Amino acid sequence: MNIEIANRLVELRKKNNLSQEELAAKLGLSRQAVSKWERAEASPDTDNLICLAKIYGVSLDELLKTDVSEEEIAQDVRNHQAEEDGDEDDNDDDSSDAYAYASAGGKAYARAGGKSKMVHVDTSGKSLKRRLRFGKTFAIISSINVFVITIAYIVLGFFLPHGEGWRVYWTLFILIPVIESLLSAIKMKNASHFAYPVLMAFIYLFIGVKWDIWHPTWALFITIPIYYSVVGIARTYSVD
Repeated sequence: MNIEIANRLVELRKKNNLSQEELAAKLGLSRQAVSKWERAEASPDTDNLICLAKIYGVSLDELLKTDVSEEEIAQDVRNHQAEEDGDEDDNDDDSSDAYAYASAGGKAYARAGGKSKMVHVDTSGKSLKRRLRFGKTFAIISSINVFVITIAYIVLGFFLPHGEGWRVYWTLFILIPVIESLLSAIKMKNASHFAYPVLMAFIYLFIGVKWDIWHPTWALFITIPIYYSVVGIARTYSVD
């Protein structure tokens, strides 16, 4: 590991009033493993880097910021690879060590099980590959959502008498961002991502357009600050 990063790990641990034993206990590792990181004799794997960033309350970019060039990082990886290849016959366990090196642009260069690879990690510590997979799934569900609501509006428009379908059920299109925000809230496990105000707008408009009841349904909007207050309190207690 780069000595600059090793020194930062020491500084962050002391800043958070943690001993090596306490940090190791949080990570489920031995004190020796933490000690090796801080002496630049070994490097945390990607999962441990993410855990360290969360424990210290910093981003991976801040945790792994270094002035070392990518060429030097790559050379360091090759040197470690050569050392491990030389020791492979003597100690098979060495091949399971993982080395991670940071560079600009949210990329972490890692070596696990004797193989070097580049892992894309964003500043929140989440794998971009996993986020991209969710993005594709989200796009598919979003397309289905739009298609189903559009078809429902057309069918209701043609089959309901007196043009009620065309007059009333255009409000269904407001549900598109509501459903998408619900999926996002479930994925992120964060209720504040849910478009609650848009849902209230849909209910208000639907009742008003269909039954001409605009009062006192406007009171629905008073629940919006209540919703976010409850969500904020719940998140505070969940963090504690």
